[in-house]
Amino acid sequence: MSEFDRKIITDAITRMLARREHSFNEIMRKLQQKGIASDAFMPILEEFKDADIQSD
Repeated sequence: MSEFDRKIITDAITRMLARREHSFNEIMRKLQQKGIASDAFMPILEEFKDADIQSD
């Protein structure tokens, strides 16, 4: 994955969480609806979870 793709995914997750708390599954669903492949966003979403930025 390119650095540009990583930034797009990171920005999308950040915007979602800035509005309100989202569950892990909810973020996954929304990213998939945007056409982003799960193998691209899962490592980044896990980083958010590991850093306690996203929590269920």
